[in-house]
Amino acid sequence: MTEPITKPSVEVGAKGPLAPTAQKQKSSELERCFAEALEREQAIDEILRVMTSSPGEVQLVMDAVAKWTARLCEVPFVRVLLVDGDTLHAATNPASVHPGKSLHMP
Repeated sequence: MTEPITKPSVEVGAKGPLAPTAQKQKSSELERCFAEALEREQAIDEILRVMTSSPGEVQLVMDAVAKWTARLCEVPFVRVLLVDGDTLHAATNPASVHPGKSLHMP
């Protein structure tokens, strides 16, 4: 298991302390990066938990991968495809990723 990511505690630029406006911008950017990293860590943790708790249950793992991929990419559905020679096989059902969520085209 990976070590948890911790929030940075000091805001400095390459040439010393940042101006208040730049510091707020940098802080917002770091907050966003921290939130994204934490979400990726949660995804990995859940997928690994599914893998260890359900050995041999490939479908459960594929569903967890699809769910977290959709969440991290902020898309309504994901379909995982398996390659078998020159054939693609659907490993997940996109409806199971976000039940009740529909795709709206502009």
